[in-house]
Amino acid sequence: MATRSAIAVMHGDRVKGCYVHWDGYPEGVGATLIHHYDVIKANQLVALGNVSSLGAEIGEQHPFSSLESELSRDEYDGLYGNMTTFYGRDRGEAGQEYLSFASTEAFVNHYERMGCEYFYVMQDHVWKYTTGPDRSWRDLANDLVNQAEATA
Repeated sequence: MATRSAIAVMHGDRVKGCYVHWDGYPEGVGATLIHHYDVIKANQLVALGNVSSLGAEIGEQHPFSSLESELSRDEYDGLYGNMTTFYGRDRGEAGQEYLSFASTEAFVNHYERMGCEYFYVMQDHVWKYTTGPDRSWRDLANDLVNQAEATA
């Protein structure tokens, strides 16, 4: 089952965001963002629109899955397993572009209606996230470190 999330980058007072279908929890999408996406790469990611699965690299256009190629699953994973898979770029679906919002509240409200549980925003070179009914924004890196220490 998918854990849906949304990713955004602040541009002044505007929020540029997109949807992510798989692994939206902090240890999934959140950890990938912290370890692999600085502000420049985050902007490049969001600019390509809605995401099926977030990889460590944005990558290049590739078949949406091994089932849509002549490659075995192992061959596909070897070539594309580290790349992000986009609905528009890789599957050719229309209407998968990023969206722009007037506030983080508008961003969260929009993607919450799509079933998203986690929301990530790059603001002032720092990844923040929110989830649950209180909608308080937390520092993603700090929470991931605290979670890792708690389970060690």
